[in-house]
Amino acid sequence: MIEPSRLWAGVLLLASLPIGFIAGGWIGGLWLVPADAGLAGGAMVFWYALLGAIVSLFISIVIVKRYSPRQIKPLALVLLVLALVGLSWLVFMLQ
Repeated sequence: MIEPSRLWAGVLLLASLPIGFIAGGWIGGLWLVPADAGLAGGAMVFWYALLGAIVSLFISIVIVKRYSPRQIKPLALVLLVLALVGLSWLVFMLQ
């Protein structure tokens, strides 16, 4: 059986990845990639998205180390809902 502290920490870490990926790609594509980037623009957006996922994972690790499982649970649930909404939005937009 998984102890609850590890469960909520895992949920928080996994839910932060798609949120960071979407946020990094959106910010990178909107403000950091020039309009005349051509075919390299997609690769640039991907790397900004990957950087966003890594940053969000690092922030989540700091949160897990600093706060108690009782404080992590509500944040993990909110991030899980946001991650599911974000992934659903991406699936809807790519169809």
